[in-house]
Amino acid sequence: MNDSSEHDRADVNPLPAKRGKLRAAGRFGGRAVASIGDQGCTAATNFLTSLFIGRMLGPEILGIYAMTDVIVRVLRALTLSSMIEPLSIYAPRRSGDERGAYLAFLVISQLTLLGGLTILLALLSMLWAAAGRLDWSVVPAVVAALFYANLILFQALLRRQFYIEGQPTKALLQSISNLLLVILGFLAFWYWGGADLVSIYIMLAFAGIIVCVVQGWRLFHRLRRPTRQQRRSFGRETWRYARWNVLSAPIHQMSISGVILLAGIMLPIEGAGYLKVGETILAPFLQVVVGLNLLMLPMVSKRLDTMSLPQKRRQIVRLSLATLAVAVPYAAAMILLGPWLIRTGFGPDLMSAVPLLPIFAAIPIFDSLKNQPAVFLSAEGRSDLKLIVECVRAVLTLAVGIPLIWGFGVTGAAWARAIAAGAGALMSWSCVLWLWRQQSRQQSRPTA
Repeated sequence: MNDSSEHDRADVNPLPAKRGKLRAAGRFGGRAVASIGDQGCTAATNFLTSLFIGRMLGPEILGIYAMTDVIVRVLRALTLSSMIEPLSIYAPRRSGDERGAYLAFLVISQLTLLGGLTILLALLSMLWAAAGRLDWSVVPAVVAALFYANLILFQALLRRQFYIEGQPTKALLQSISNLLLVILGFLAFWYWGGADLVSIYIMLAFAGIIVCVVQGWRLFHRLRRPTRQQRRSFGRETWRYARWNVLSAPIHQMSISGVILLAGIMLPIEGAGYLKVGETILAPFLQVVVGLNLLMLPMVSKRLDTMSLPQKRRQIVRLSLATLAVAVPYAAAMILLGPWLIRTGFGPDLMSAVPLLPIFAAIPIFDSLKNQPAVFLSAEGRSDLKLIVECVRAVLTLAVGIPLIWGFGVTGAAWARAIAAGAGALMSWSCVLWLWRQQSRQQSRPTA
């Protein structure tokens, strides 16, 4: 009788366990979709901006936008590495009140440091123009881009709190609101006219202001004033991770966007516009990767101390294969559908960017292979190894990019971008495997 009861329980018990796993997988899938959708809205905003400027204002203004957008990207990279990425690593390990104090510390730090840096850059652009090294007509676009960067990056910091709390759907709603405001702004420009690069940046900035007000009302009541001891503790902890990350982030952006800058300097400005078309078509995939990272970094960081080395290896392989399964079809779509998208969206003036698409199509594959090792290096707290990866990419971009652009023009610039992406994937895997090999050796040493 007892054997029969035990047999019945053995038959019944696996069902709730399987249902629980399915529910957990469903919840994670829903959060992943919301996170990807959130980043998709960001990609859509960038795509529409490039599309509108390229179609309505022409390749030359698109080239100027591409170069000022490099400034925004570098500032975004600095902010993500020094403020937002440490928030994703350390905030999940903190309680409610301490988390509120940590968030308040980061909000004040970003407003102060980023605001001061953008004011300094605006003054430097004016001095550079006064010295005759920069056309005065570009200075208003630079200042407008810096103003826009402050608002969009403050919005990104506030929105990251939703990911810490496991609520990416709320972040998605905020991004949808921002995208709708941007679409209304472009429709107004199309209907009434008067669009130029400065007015477009101002429109994007004010769309960000409205969303920041809503986010601030939603999240500021959770902030707690940090004590002096907490400020010192938060500062030491954040700087311990960010000191190398702050260096690697702008180097990472320069290894990507530096190709556009080199092309803008060495070639006619339209060349930078053609590269920007390729980056614009590539951007949705990169935003998907960012969306997955927003979920994975807090999760991996929280579980890392309890994972064995074989578990880490299995996890990184599974995640890399999953990302690669998205990258390969996306690369194929870039080659097959890219010419139609450029002709329909950007217009005939930018069809010269079509030959670059097969080269740009290699970048999603390389970046998908680089992504998961970078997540694990961040969770391990090894921002110094990430710096090594980005330095190799940046040096390779300059060493390969200058002669390729000199010899092959804009096609050489696209090849330099792809080669740098491949080097980043190779170096990321080399660093994470080296780190785990060191950890394995330490664990195998006999204790005294």
